[in-house]
Amino acid sequence: MNISAMLEREPFYNVLFKTTSSYFRQVHGVEVNVGFNKTGDCKKLYLYCLPSFIAGEKITKGMREFLYSEYNIRGSLLKYLIGKLGVFAVTISHGLAANKRFYIEPSEAVKKPIFILPCNRSIRFYDFENDYVDCMVKESYRADFMENQMRFRLSNDYFFVPKVIEYGYRWYRERIMHGNPLARVRNQAAYRKGTADALAYMGVIAKDTIQYVDCGEYVRGLRDNISSMLGIH
Repeated sequence: MNISAMLEREPFYNVLFKTTSSYFRQVHGVEVNVGFNKTGDCKKLYLYCLPSFIAGEKITKGMREFLYSEYNIRGSLLKYLIGKLGVFAVTISHGLAANKRFYIEPSEAVKKPIFILPCNRSIRFYDFENDYVDCMVKESYRADFMENQMRFRLSNDYFFVPKVIEYGYRWYRERIMHGNPLARVRNQAAYRKGTADALAYMGVIAKDTIQYVDCGEYVRGLRDNISSMLGIH
């Protein structure tokens, strides 16, 4: 989802600022103010979101590799080249080619480089130096989906699912998954293998967690849930 779509769906920047402030409060134990500034001092905090770059002055190797991976566009050679050139322009210029810069006050609250990636219902905070990423639910969303995900991951152990290192209210930490997203893999052989592996892993999860119930019991439960949501007694 790009920035235009996010802006149509939600007050994106306001959500971004509030979620980032909550992240520093809950995970790092500091109160901060967050905003945009084209020329402000922002050497350690980075935000990336399609199709815009919002960056600080120093781009680390891990951040650059991640950006190149995200712009590994399959559908169009022209877009692929434009994406790579865009990443090069922003990273080689130390953020001078970025649309905006993030600022955070007090600046000493950011003790190491953090790379921020907004997603559909959460925002991810990457620490490439220590090879982990923190995921926090956006301020505009309920935490139900993350709580369900956490219960599943804490009660099931699969080698192909990153382990939860640490977690708290509305957030969790896991190791960074390095490589290219399957939707962006250009090598056809690698794409076919990746697709086959993903389907096989989904089959393992379904086999281990599937529950069989009586058809009548399932229908009655479904009817009761629908009646409850509609206020029918």
